[in-house]
Amino acid sequence: MEEEDDGRKEVTSIRLKPQTRAYLQAQSEALGISVSQFINIIVDGVVNIETSPHQSRIDTMYDRLMLLFESHGIEPLQMSRMLAEHGFTLSKLKSRDATLDLLTPELLATVSGWFGVETSWLSAKSNAVYPTQTLHWYKSPEGMAAAVIERNIRYGDLDVYAIKNSGVDFEMAEEHDDNDHYLGMGFLLRYRSRAGDSSVRRYEFCEFQRWNYEKCRADLKLLFRFLSELEGCKGGIRFHGCSVDEAIFDRIYQGRILPDQLEKALNRAEWWDPRSVLGKSSANYQRMKFGQYIMAYCGTPRKRFEPVYNQYSSYPEGWRVSLWNSGPGEEQYFSLSAALEDSFNQYHSPAGDPSESNDDGRTDSAAEQDK
Repeated sequence: MEEEDDGRKEVTSIRLKPQTRAYLQAQSEALGISVSQFINIIVDGVVNIETSPHQSRIDTMYDRLMLLFESHGIEPLQMSRMLAEHGFTLSKLKSRDATLDLLTPELLATVSGWFGVETSWLSAKSNAVYPTQTLHWYKSPEGMAAAVIERNIRYGDLDVYAIKNSGVDFEMAEEHDDNDHYLGMGFLLRYRSRAGDSSVRRYEFCEFQRWNYEKCRADLKLLFRFLSELEGCKGGIRFHGCSVDEAIFDRIYQGRILPDQLEKALNRAEWWDPRSVLGKSSANYQRMKFGQYIMAYCGTPRKRFEPVYNQYSSYPEGWRVSLWNSGPGEEQYFSLSAALEDSFNQYHSPAGDPSESNDDGRTDSAAEQDK
């Protein structure tokens, strides 16, 4: 399409719905422009996307990079310092073209690793901001339990959210396994990680399943109990239950939500106590390794769990375990779950096994913490 400055000019009137007009007026007031100017921006943007897809994708890459840092509250000066080794300066950040010239696959991979977002989103290939199902818990609740402990060791303070869609009662979802009573449930982890010389918020979107299904519900209850006991035994771990409306739940489920939008959704969520849906103590919990993990990680003698890295990966390739205030002796393991299990067997007698519950249904480790 070629621009035509001359020619017949047609005056176009647009009849808007009341809700649409109210939205456009609110947005135009926030931007300090008229409604007609705002409509022109929208229409021109749509035409540009349709007629110049490559240019639109290039512009989107710049916009998403800037939006990602801005949504994490990172100022331009801090951003230029974080990206200095890739050639960024304040003057280059000011220029869209200069910034685009510095975008490389290596840079996008680095930024993706810092914030935990999809590289394909940064490169404008997809609309999914975050990878989903980074951790699985259905049919593997013990693996999820070990992963939570691992995040606490590697990153420190950790928030674990059990997120469900609002508007459906737990009991009704258990009685009716259909679309009208669908109750989705899954976990979101939030912690801070290092990005160069800065600290940034990072989110992990775990598996989501439906509470309606009995086997999924059983694994969720196991994890609710484990996380509640771990929170009571270990400082820096916080476990929350929250409900969000269906539209927000779908965006979280698909990973199509920006960091600041996610924070607002969590702040506006309805809170519920996961312990309120545990019911009677599950015999499966006693037979599994949840109590052993808690005792090995939180019990005495105190132990130091250290990840072992190599130069090619930021994920641990093994684990070292040693006693606090001890000599150089240490054990090495391929996985944290193996390290926790062996530490329990070495340092905690069966009589001190926290998986043996008290009369009130809690483990010995939780009861000892209350004392």
